[in-house]
Amino acid sequence: MRWRNFLRNAEGLIEYANRTWRETLGYDSDEMQHFPLQSLVHPNCLKAYSEILSRIARGECIETFSSKLVKKSGETIDVEGRLTATFQDDRLSKIRGILRDVTEKKKQEAINELLRKKHLEGVQQTAVTLQHEINNPLTVVTINAELVALQLPSVIADPTSKKLEDVETSVQDIVESAGR
Repeated sequence: MRWRNFLRNAEGLIEYANRTWRETLGYDSDEMQHFPLQSLVHPNCLKAYSEILSRIARGECIETFSSKLVKKSGETIDVEGRLTATFQDDRLSKIRGILRDVTEKKKQEAINELLRKKHLEGVQQTAVTLQHEINNPLTVVTINAELVALQLPSVIADPTSKKLEDVETSVQDIVESAGR
């Protein structure tokens, strides 16, 4: 990702573009001289480009911005960088842009986002599977505990079965826990 440097005059024509910038866009130095910068801006980015130009015309330095440019081949590239203005007699004279091609970076970010989403989907599916695997046996335990609890009162009526009271309490604890 090498930096590309260009100089645009007040009429919107490129006065200078360094070799890296020209090669990236597919133009030679003669073609790039007095080339309208706006014609390189991707159609979807023209409104933002106009807004940036308005801000620069008011004297604002654009520290960071991103846009899309169209190469001579028609291919689109993502760029980010900084724009500064030079004024002469309180009028915009030149705009200097220092940009870098971040197309590969953007592609990698998109791939990483896709991988992150796939990973989260996998984690979610694992959680659903685990929930299912835990709930099925727990349902069986809960149903059986409820059946035992229904039969316990007749067995507990026998005063010699203190241990059965402990079993009933344990079964009730299991039923309550399963209900949570």
